[in-house]
Order: sequence, then C-alpha cells, then structure tokens
Amino acid sequence: MIPVILERVKELGFQVFGEADGSANYDMNMVAIRAKPQKGRKKIKAGEFRDLIFLVYRAQGQWISKCWTCTTTPGTYYLKTASKDFGQNGTAIVVADRQYRGSHQVGMLRGYEALRQVGNLTIARDGNKDDLIDIGDPETFKTGSKMAINIHRASATKTSTVNSRWSAGCCVINDPKAFAQFLNTAKLQVEHGVGKTFTFTILDQWW
Repeated sequence: MIPVILERVKELGFQVFGEADGSANYDMNMVAIRAKPQKGRKKIKAGEFRDLIFLVYRAQGQWISKCWTCTTTPGTYYLKTASKDFGQNGTAIVVADRQYRGSHQVGMLRGYEALRQVGNLTIARDGNKDDLIDIGDPETFKTGSKMAINIHRASATKTSTVNSRWSAGCCVINDPKAFAQFLNTAKLQVEHGVGKTFTFTILDQWW
C-alpha cells in the first residue's frame, strides 16, 4: 500500500513517483499540505507556520515518508504591503490542489543551498493589504517559471514561530535543522541519478 498522502495525490489525478514495478529508488514525491483556516475563520490568517511538507519515496522496496513544518503562504509584511518591495501590486500565493512538474532544482539562494524554482508554477496575487489569504478569481491566476517561488529555510540559527518577512510566496521551513534534513533527503534523488528536478505537489488540507 502506498502512504495515505500519496493516495490523495492519486485521487486528484496526479502522478505518484516510485509506485510502478521497476521504479527507481529515491524518486521523490514532494508534497506540501496547506492547513485549513484556523478555528472560527473562513480564511487563513497569515503569520504562522502551520503547513507541512513531505518527501515520500521508495528505497529497497519500502515506502519512506518524512515530514517537516513549513508555510506555503506569504508572511504578514508582504501581504500588508502587497509586495511593493518587488514592484508588485499583490503578494504571490501558490495555487493548491495542483501538481507542478519539474518545478524546482537544488541551487544557491542567498549564500546557501535550497530548492530554486526552475519550472512553471501557478500563483494568485493577494493585493488587498490585510493579513488574510485571498486566492481570488482563477481568471486572474498567472503561470510562469521565473517567479522566484523557492523552497528555503527561515532563520539560519533558530526555529521561527512568526512569519512576517520569511515568505513572499515561497514555501519556507521554519527550523534550520529540519531544513537541512529536508534538503539532504531531497538530494538523495540527485545522488542516485534519478533526476535533478523535483515536482512540487501542493494540496489543501482535506480532512
């Protein structure tokens, strides 16, 4: 049996890597889950690390699943300024319940290794300058490969609990030790010659 999270990936019609007989070991399924709105809210209130990112893969015939805390939504500073620092009129939010094939690759980011965007992602832009996540009309979504929506860490020295400036739309892991574990696990795919790019699947919490 495949792990539950991959069952959900299949239910949505997306590719599951490593499932077929003869599949390569260490073919990573990189799956983020965006948490539903906090209790009593209709929309997600930004500023916290409430989401999860998984790496799920097969090795020697066994499924291995690892998970870390992250955010898949932008921080309050960028929401309240509509990302004007980047010349934008709205802050990027990656659209969930989608699979982005070959979207990321290991590369340098501000002096350390992270997963950098190299393929297409689809984003909404939230420009109303409050601290709630607004996805908006699908007709306004934008798709592109040069949006700098990376997967990186927050602080280099401590676990972060508040997301103000850590994310302007990137997926950010809040614990530097956890991020190191995540990256080292992801790199197993490269080290074993399976492929240099990673597919990013992002799901809305479904339970």
